[in-house]
Amino acid sequence: MSGGRLALVTLILVLAGPSSAAMERAEPAGTGDNRSYVALYVGQSAQNRLVHIISRASASRQESYLLSVAYGTRFARRGGLDLEVEGQLVRHTGLQRHGEINGVLVARWTRFPWDRWLDTRAAFGEGLSWATEEPPIEPRGDKDDEKASTRLLNYLLLELEGKPPGRAWSGFVRIHHRSGVFGLFDGVRGGSNFVGFGVRRYFRSLPLVRKVRRSPSGRAGPAGVDSF
Repeated sequence: MSGGRLALVTLILVLAGPSSAAMERAEPAGTGDNRSYVALYVGQSAQNRLVHIISRASASRQESYLLSVAYGTRFARRGGLDLEVEGQLVRHTGLQRHGEINGVLVARWTRFPWDRWLDTRAAFGEGLSWATEEPPIEPRGDKDDEKASTRLLNYLLLELEGKPPGRAWSGFVRIHHRSGVFGLFDGVRGGSNFVGFGVRRYFRSLPLVRKVRRSPSGRAGPAGVDSF
């Protein structure tokens, strides 16, 4: 199987996420904390390489922006490490105008010494990104290659989050990264980085599926809301 086809299959599996049965095995019901969330964030393109953005804590920006809506849910917890799956819908404006769909597996560390004052979380995510058209600001990484980037690339996120203890709302800063992983995706050796910030709302339960029970009389009726 080619690298592109393998990447596409992986994207489908990531977006599908783990089954509810697997989630229940990883963490029994009744733990009492929030496992799902929705997030909204904005970002601006940085021309620097990812390693330089991290090491120098600065970026040379250009007039390209994104707006993203994300939904995520935790499927396992191992001590202070949460394992999550997240799906994103992204809209680009400015130098490029297209949509983007991302599926990512996220590892989120949730324990820091100062959590009693500021609940802090750090996350790393790895997945796939599909653009509705070839992004014009993404270099292929080879000056002699005049071809544009490609729609399907690797996706990576780095995030630092903070919120008041016990609250459902949080704020975060995030690096939103697409790249060809040194030519693994269609020979692309370049990519793009967006640095931004957003807000997240955690939920203990989401009204996704309405249960239907049978009454003693045999009639069906709603019996509340199923939740994660």
